Order: sequence, then C-alpha cells, then structure tokens
Amino acid sequence: MRSLKAFLNDYRDGLVQNAMKFSKTICDEIDIPLAKRRNIRGKKPMSVGKAAEEPQNSEEEKQILMFERIDTFQLEINTRCQGMEEISLRFAILETRNLLKSSEIEVLKLVGCLVNKYEEISLGDILNEIPPLRRFLQAANHLEEVALKWSSLRLLQFIVEYELPDTIPNLTLALRFYLTLCVAVASCKRSLSKLKLNKSYFKSTMSQGRLSSLAMLSIENSVAKRGFDEVMSKFVEN
Repeated sequence: MRSLKAFLNDYRDGLVQNAMKFSKTICDEIDIPLAKRRNIRGKKPMSVGKAAEEPQNSEEEKQILMFERIDTFQLEINTRCQGMEEISLRFAILETRNLLKSSEIEVLKLVGCLVNKYEEISLGDILNEIPPLRRFLQAANHLEEVALKWSSLRLLQFIVEYELPDTIPNLTLALRFYLTLCVAVASCKRSLSKLKLNKSYFKSTMSQGRLSSLAMLSIENSVAKRGFDEVMSKFVEN
C-alpha cells in the first residue's frame, strides 16, 4: 500500500496525460470523436460563480474529472488503510530487511512495539532468536540481496522448509500472527453506507464533487459539528 500511495503521488499528472493520449489514439483508430458532456434537461441553472469555474472544452473537463478520481482514490487509501498501516508498523520487525540489517538499538525498538501488544511473545526470546536466523540464512547459501526482498510469507516458508519452528518458536509464532491477522476498517462500510444514503436522496441533482463532500461530512459528522460551531462563533464575532 505504501508503494501504491507513493506511485500515485509521483505519477499523478503523468497518469492523466497518458490516459488522455491513449483515449485519443483509440478514438483516432476507430474513427470516432471524443464523447462530449451530455446536457441534462430540467436541471437547475448553474450560478454565475460556478459557471466561471467550468472548463472551456471537453478535454479540460475530462482531465479535471480524472484528477478528481485520483484524488478521491488517494483519500480513500489514506482513510481506509489506516488499520493496515498500524499493523505493518507493529510487525515491522518481521520484514527481512529489518531482521537482517537493523542495528541492535533498532531491533530492540521494533521488537518492543510488537511484544507490547502480544503477551504470548517474549522480548528476550525474540532478541535471542534473531542471530540464529541470520546464521541459518547464511548457511542456506541464500544471496543476501535476494533475501532482503523476501516477503513475510516467503520468510515463513523458509523457516518451515528447513524445519526451524522449534529453533525459533517466537519468530515463527509472530509470523503466523502477522500473516493470519484479520484487518477490518469500519470506515469502509461507513463510506459505502453514507454514500448510498446521500446518493439515493439527492441523486437527481447531485454532482460528483458535491456528493464526495457531503459523504465526508456524513461520515465525520461529529468533527463537522464541532467545526461548524467554531466557524459560526468566529462569524458572529467578526
């Protein structure tokens, strides 16, 4: 997930430009024009201020829509994957790079983050099991550059393959915890339920931007109420 977030941050503009070029190429090959925005009859007239913000042509409009989708996707990743980020930080010691390359101080800090949440795992035992694991990897003739890129699942497969669970039981137990842990984020269900509620009620006149904003206000209604009172107080004072 961290790689996906970094990719979206670095290539946000390039993704939109490449998508526009690709769509133009396909339209030219099959000899059809780019789709234009449909005019919906019966919709309320747009205010002057809103109309001034509208793009000058369909290409600019499509670019703005794509940027909005990417930004919405980034926001959803940040909010919905918060639980996964916390779990990853808690089990950071189980990443092969941290197991093989971290200093004693860094290892002690990472192991401490793990054992504070799980009483079944011993701090001293895990610290004692890390040096033997490093020696096992060297004895198995695995290239260090390759082992550093292993996932936690590949590391557990190595431990089982060489019959090491009895030798390093705490690390094996921690890996099994990590790989079988169920991560649930309530904000996913809240986002979908609120979005469906708002969209069904206002679906005849709701734009995508307004829908996203209203959904966020519905999800974080407690924060929005506090912010509303503060804004109103400042408005009255001024």
